[in-house]
Amino acid sequence: MADCGHFYIPIFFAPALAVVHNVKHFRLTPFLRHAIVHDMTTDPRTHKALTAQIRRELGDMASQVGYVLGDDLLVQMEQRVDELAPVLAERLLQDEDDELGQTAAGQLLPVLWPGCGPEDAGEAEWWSTPLGRACARHISGRDGTEAVSHSVAAAMLGVTRGTVAQLVHRGTLDRHPDGGVLRLSVLQRLAR
Repeated sequence: MADCGHFYIPIFFAPALAVVHNVKHFRLTPFLRHAIVHDMTTDPRTHKALTAQIRRELGDMASQVGYVLGDDLLVQMEQRVDELAPVLAERLLQDEDDELGQTAAGQLLPVLWPGCGPEDAGEAEWWSTPLGRACARHISGRDGTEAVSHSVAAAMLGVTRGTVAQLVHRGTLDRHPDGGVLRLSVLQRLAR
């Protein structure tokens, strides 16, 4: 299996669908990117991967809080995370109710990234995880005027800085008036 931005495809399909940069990285063709985003909402493996990541990340937060507040509270929080993770995953993956997805993303992001976004914490690659991609689909213009550097945009999209420069030049990504790239345009491209 080949890892294409945390989505796995059989290795024998990879050369036909993606351009190999090196053994570890593939650049997705528009056909494959469309297939992945479409499958994101319909593939049960995506729900499973998203649920697992929510459990892991919220479970880590619960463990930190439980360490301070006690084991009895930790057990309760872990049980609640196990119950809530598949519900949040379903809300993030559904397409019928935008508000439901926005609410789920709005509940998760401030807990997982308090006071900043993943890119501000030096973790721009998080946006290419199943949870990051699912949240990106539902982020509104809350912070659409913020700029990210070309290197941060590249890490978020899983491409090179040169590719980001080309995307900005073509108008595919929006240039920030003060330099860099509009964060919202990166998130919208990521969510496609």
